[in-house]
Amino acid sequence: MIRINLIPPEILQNRKDESRWKWVWLGGGILALVLAIFWGFIYLQVLTATADVASVQQDASNLQSQTSRFQIFQAKEADLKVRQGAVAAAVKGRIDWTRLLNELGLVIPTDAYLTAFTGTDAGGTGDNVVTMAGQAVDEPDDTPDNGYKSVAKMLVRLTDLQQLDSVWLSSMSLGASTDTQAGMITWAVNARVTPPTTSSSGN
Repeated sequence: MIRINLIPPEILQNRKDESRWKWVWLGGGILALVLAIFWGFIYLQVLTATADVASVQQDASNLQSQTSRFQIFQAKEADLKVRQGAVAAAVKGRIDWTRLLNELGLVIPTDAYLTAFTGTDAGGTGDNVVTMAGQAVDEPDDTPDNGYKSVAKMLVRLTDLQQLDSVWLSSMSLGASTDTQAGMITWAVNARVTPPTTSSSGN
């Protein structure tokens, strides 16, 4: 059986071309769809990244505002350190007489007392010295006789004081006792005063 195609070649070629163009348009449509999906994905990622950046910037702004509130405390702390340094420089090398007198009251035995106290503050240009004079009770009826033990005890305690060194007993004499009054030991002590490492006046 012989098949004869009576359609002109031009029409057959046009039909082939139309069929090819359909595939071309289909491929172009698919490519455009793929590109649109890809562009949409990238756009969503850009939006997400932009939102993250905005969130980070907002957090940074909040932290900056909080930091600004704390700067006043940092300024006050710095000012306090400057004031403390100024006070420390002002009192450096000064004798803490209040502390020294309080300590003397604690270390002098109960049977001895001060009658005179003189202190000299050289202000860093020389030795600071104190001169103390006082009396101690000598009980003649003590058995055994204590003699000058109260004065010796006082001298040992004075040498233990942080602000005193070179403690020296410059004089001592024993007064006569009577039937109604015990004899009194009169003593005088010299010492050099060294300023404390840190001033603790009033403590």
